[in-house]
Amino acid sequence: MNNTELKINEIQELKPIKFNYEEIKQELEIQLKKYQNIVLEEKDIQEAKKTRADLNRLKKQVNDKKIEVKNEFIKPYTDFELKIKEIILMIDKPCLEIDKQIKVFEEKQKEVKKDEIKKIYDENIKELKDILPLEKIWNEKWLNATYKIRDIELEILGTINRVETDLKVIEDMKSEFEIQLKDKYLLTLELTSVMQEKSRLEKIKEITENKRQQENTEIQKQAAKTENAFDSIIKNTKTKIRLTLEITGLQKSQLLKWLIQNNIPYESEEI
Repeated sequence: MNNTELKINEIQELKPIKFNYEEIKQELEIQLKKYQNIVLEEKDIQEAKKTRADLNRLKKQVNDKKIEVKNEFIKPYTDFELKIKEIILMIDKPCLEIDKQIKVFEEKQKEVKKDEIKKIYDENIKELKDILPLEKIWNEKWLNATYKIRDIELEILGTINRVETDLKVIEDMKSEFEIQLKDKYLLTLELTSVMQEKSRLEKIKEITENKRQQENTEIQKQAAKTENAFDSIIKNTKTKIRLTLEITGLQKSQLLKWLIQNNIPYESEEI
């Protein structure tokens, strides 16, 4: 098959197709000149229709002859094209089968490589396995034949070490939002997004606390108003009470004095 190639005999240059081109052209120039800038009157219509029919007939004859000559000239190429297509179909059939089997072989190689990658991951992931699955750091390019397994191993180790370091950084922040920050990090594996999330959560907390303080202040103001109003009602409401006291003469004198000083009216048979 290595020596098989298409060989074409020298293609002879086609000679120009000769016909009475100049004769027809000159005759048409003479005959058609009288139709330039023509203005038809009613009496000319019938003759004009006949002339139009003659011209269309001549145009069809010329065009039909063109198609006839073209078909004759294209016959050799049409025959050549059909034979070439037949050869291509013959080539395609085994080529497709070979391609199919190559793909099956390559898929098997990818499966073997996947197993190697998984083994590297399992041997190094340790306590991060539950939060950093292989799918999270998977790179489809690893399965390319040109991607060496050693380079893949270095990438996996580098990612694991970076994630361990980044999680330690988050823990050292001592943030009350540590759980949320870790969740954010495990979604993006970027500390930048963690810092943005930290700022966002702190801002929300600040706004919430300010709102709560404002609400508490308002509640206290309302409570104070209610209490003052209640005290005012109590202080200004007069109530008649009846008491039976066992007191000394001095205490009786002091009680009477206090009632008078505070302008409290009283009724008593004893005082």
